[in-house]
Amino acid sequence: MSSNPSSEGFIVDVPEQLSWARRTTDAGLTTFAMVLWFLALRPLFLLGIWCLGWQVAYTHMVKLEGWNNGGYFAALGAVVAGLSALFFAWSRYNALRFRRAERRSLQRVASEAELPARFGLSLEQIERVRNSRELRVERPRRTEVVVICADGARFAAHHDPLGPRQRRRARGDLTQ
Repeated sequence: MSSNPSSEGFIVDVPEQLSWARRTTDAGLTTFAMVLWFLALRPLFLLGIWCLGWQVAYTHMVKLEGWNNGGYFAALGAVVAGLSALFFAWSRYNALRFRRAERRSLQRVASEAELPARFGLSLEQIERVRNSRELRVERPRRTEVVVICADGARFAAHHDPLGPRQRRRARGDLTQ
């Protein structure tokens, strides 16, 4: 923590503390570095890797006469054909199995009337949970869910209103 009591945290967390000139300079240097990486350094790096690969392939195929080994190419072709057939069969299986599934549709939004039945709370309790600045969910037993609002109000619910994904994200088990 900073010794200055009026400090609002690290400067990275509060970019408005930076001057216009500093923000512009930082953005310009970042843009220059990214352009340099994409236009110069990355292509040189990839060219070096391709040259190394070409040198290894030339050594094994031409100098060591690997091109004379017909059995190797037959086995390689069989493996490539087998993997291609496997991937094609798997894609056809998925296409047939999920042909009627709409994977990109959003889940239906619950209406006000459906919320009490879903969570086992009254409309007043749901409104209180919604307006609470902080919400804690406890599970005293495997089948019980207790919702605790910031003001200390406790409600027994049927389901965790945060849901498992938000709960794991809040604990830090999931990344965004």
